[in-house]
Amino acid sequence: MSTTASNDAIAPNAKRLLWAGFLAILAAGIGFGIRGGILANWAADFGFTGAQLGAIGGAGFTGFCFGIIIGGVVVDKIGYGKLIIAAFLFHVLSAFITFGATTGQEQRRRTWFCITEHSSSPSPTAPPKPLPNRLS
Repeated sequence: MSTTASNDAIAPNAKRLLWAGFLAILAAGIGFGIRGGILANWAADFGFTGAQLGAIGGAGFTGFCFGIIIGGVVVDKIGYGKLIIAAFLFHVLSAFITFGATTGQEQRRRTWFCITEHSSSPSPTAPPKPLPNRLS
């Protein structure tokens, strides 16, 4: 009885794809690490509260979770190589957006009942100004 393994089912570039996957996971980890490390800076620069910082961090992890689920379906349709290229491009875009944030940008906050606007250093006693009604 012979028990030799066949390489027929393995893609010719399987090792390259495996390493590309490892690098994509590494890039995602670095992105989460950087965001986690700069949350205190964002609080100081932009005046975010702890709850807002938690929502920002939670949105990143939620997006990562759904990205994995949706990515599994997409990889079956378009192939692993194209998905890795798209993941790389989105990580680069994310890095530019993260490091492109500057102080003094006007902030908008959406709540379940209205959109409000305030400066980057709001007065703790003054409530935010409501935005004008853009529907009329």
